[in-house]
Amino acid sequence: AAGEWWVPSHMATMVDLHSNYGPIAAERYAAFIDIVLACVRDACGTVWTTAAASAWQEQAEALKALIHAAIADAKRLAPAVHPR
Repeated sequence: AAGEWWVPSHMATMVDLHSNYGPIAAERYAAFIDIVLACVRDACGTVWTTAAASAWQEQAEALKALIHAAIADAKRLAPAVHPR
C-alpha cells in the first residue's frame, strides 16, 4: 500500500478510532509496529534477508510517521477531544 492515496486517511481514522480507548502515545503505536516487524522476521526464519529487513523497516518507519502526523493533527484540530 506504499504510496497509495488512501493510506494517510486510513491511518488517521485508525488513530481516531483508537482514541476511544483513551490517549495513546505515538510511542505505543511505534512499539506495536516494532513487535509486528519482529514477529514477521522471526516467522521468516532463514529466508529473512538484509534487503527484506531494510524494506520492512522503511515501511515501518513510514507507518510510524503517518501515525505521528495523525496524532499531531488530532491535537491541533480538536485538543479538547484528543488531549494527548
